[in-house]
Amino acid sequence: MPRLFYCRTIHLIFAACLAVSLLTLADGYAEQVGIPGAPIAGRLV
Repeated sequence: MPRLFYCRTIHLIFAACLAVSLLTLADGYAEQVGIPGAPIAGRLV
């Protein structure tokens, strides 16, 4: 049981980090291209 819990926790942390990095990448891309409404991450926070 504890092993499953650890796996799930690590998976959740990994998914959260992945989402943050994707947002940061999209944020930088929008800023580079000059899309109005950037930054994306700033609006979510």
